[in-house]
Amino acid sequence: MERASQITFFLLLIIHSSIAQNATTSGADEFPVGVILNLESLRGKMARTSILMALEDFYTAHRNYSPKVVLHIRDSKSNSIEAASAALDLLENYSVQVIIGPQTSSQAAFVSDLGNKSQVPVISFTATSPSLYSGSLPYFVRATLSDSTQVNSIASLIKAYGWRQVVPIYEETDYGRGVIPYLIDALQEIDVRVPYRSVIPLSATTEQITKELYKLLTMQTRVFLVHMSPDLASILFTMAKEVGMMKKGFVWIMTDGLTNVIDSTNPSVMEAMNGVLGVKFYTPKSEELDNFTIRWNRRLQIDNPNDPPLKLSIFELWGYDTIWAVAQAVENLGIKNKTSFQKPAVARNMTSLGTSRRLYHGESTTRHSGLASDLNPVIWPGKSTEVPRGWEAAVNGKKLRVGMHVSVYPQFMTSGKDPITGATKAEGLSIDVFEEAVKRLPYALPYEYVAFGTTNDTSTGGYDDFVYQVYLKKYDIAIGDITISENRMSYVDFTLPYTESGVAMVVPAKSSRTNNTWIFVEPLSRDLWLGSIILLFYTWVVLWLLEFLGNNTNIPGEVPRKLGIMTFFSLFGDSEYIYQNTSIP
Repeated sequence: MERASQITFFLLLIIHSSIAQNATTSGADEFPVGVILNLESLRGKMARTSILMALEDFYTAHRNYSPKVVLHIRDSKSNSIEAASAALDLLENYSVQVIIGPQTSSQAAFVSDLGNKSQVPVISFTATSPSLYSGSLPYFVRATLSDSTQVNSIASLIKAYGWRQVVPIYEETDYGRGVIPYLIDALQEIDVRVPYRSVIPLSATTEQITKELYKLLTMQTRVFLVHMSPDLASILFTMAKEVGMMKKGFVWIMTDGLTNVIDSTNPSVMEAMNGVLGVKFYTPKSEELDNFTIRWNRRLQIDNPNDPPLKLSIFELWGYDTIWAVAQAVENLGIKNKTSFQKPAVARNMTSLGTSRRLYHGESTTRHSGLASDLNPVIWPGKSTEVPRGWEAAVNGKKLRVGMHVSVYPQFMTSGKDPITGATKAEGLSIDVFEEAVKRLPYALPYEYVAFGTTNDTSTGGYDDFVYQVYLKKYDIAIGDITISENRMSYVDFTLPYTESGVAMVVPAKSSRTNNTWIFVEPLSRDLWLGSIILLFYTWVVLWLLEFLGNNTNIPGEVPRKLGIMTFFSLFGDSEYIYQNTSIP
């Protein structure tokens, strides 16, 4: 709750300051607040419903509070000039003490400048561009999060899948441009390049957007990050599907500005966006939120009976909270009532200002390892379950010229001509090593083989001349069984050798087992030693039975001597000390 309290405290503080400076212009029982929204858009209508509900809920819970907030709602008509004109009207003719809105970052910049001059706070819960900050606009209050807060999440997503290049596609407005420097910095930290930036004007026609998409098709990168308004994004994704950029192999990522309102997108546009990834703010589920959503949907349908059903987003929740904060600030400065601030149960713990505190502190109930294997399975564009590699070979551009020299050892290099295309083809260890290295590159590398001696290189056919062609820029690289020598290193660079060459000698190896005490057992196998031992004991037992168990008194000596006789006979067959005829073979 610490971060939420800080935001609310700052909001209250700046409103208190403004009210104190302009208190003499306000009536005793009313506190005028201006609201500027784009009422021609669905988002504007949804925000209007949240604002009206918040004010009704606040004074239902605090009937005795005075002065009461009175809203004066104006339509910006999706135009910065109209938004500024509405702000002037509210300031001059209605003496509003606070302005809520407008919706877009470019409109907020215009209106906030007027707020600074008149010392009236401008509070926006939808203007997310990082270019709007309190340093240059001290009376601007952002009741939402800046777009810069999401760039690390986007970078983590890109890193998890191992993509190395990304092309941002953004609108040519303050909102579109504002996040790009932060995004570039986050991508550079994970060694991801941005080879191109696609900027789309708000006034772009479908033909202009299609032309830009075809330009993107000629590039290697297949990972695109879209940051623009929902209306412009709808056209972009529809055109992308028509030109074949929503099929297997492509990656599309949306920023939170699009993902947070995706549920209210036209079904035909949603169909074109199948497989698109997005980042969004997390709103924990709760019974209070469910109840509020039901009331909000019912109220939205009443306010806009001709519009299709829409789904509540985080921006509507922030708009609701903004009105609560303004109304409470007015009460805290009021003269009559000094009661403590308590929201009714229907709104408690409902928005990310109070339930998403982990977002501000970077905490989470689980830690993500940054590996794609830890993410849930994704159905990518083209209904593919295979993770796109993020690049394709460019359809235009210069190919890498790979010079090759036929080796006297065919295992290293052989070449020939394709009978159909006439292109040079090659096989062998050197070719396998080169092609495997190309496959492991994180980007496309189109190349073509050029056999040494087929161009006008006036060469003598030796390896020195072959290597020298790289220095002359007739080949971009040369591959083959090329020996690294000091002379050749003076004008070309070599890779690390992938095989060794030189003179080798074959010499007897001295076994480390010659000092082993048991080396005498090695001439015979284990089975032969086992058979010999069994035969020894068999002879030993038979001799014992025949000679010594028959009470033969002719055999002198104690038991040790008898054992020695049996062992000696078993090994050498000497019958000198044997007395029974049956014992002699």
